[in-house]
Amino acid sequence: MSKRRNGLIKADLTERFNLEEYVNPNVVNPKASLSIEKAIEISVRQMRASGLRERTIHDYETFVNDFVRKTNVEYLLAIGVGAIYGSR
Repeated sequence: MSKRRNGLIKADLTERFNLEEYVNPNVVNPKASLSIEKAIEISVRQMRASGLRERTIHDYETFVNDFVRKTNVEYLLAIGVGAIYGSR
């Protein structure tokens, strides 16, 4: 058996990964970005051009639409940590 090691580098990375920076990104106007509906259309068109199966495309649309319904986001720039994990 090999000897278990705790790690090669010991470093405090708490300052590197500050969650507050990601909760409220510096977005001036999220509505100026692409709407999720338009992004889905573009993605699906690209998926069909790439030859993906209809089931795969359908599942993708289902998952994205479920995400939109649960988070109430309308624009791509509005998606962030707060939208994914809830406002903290």
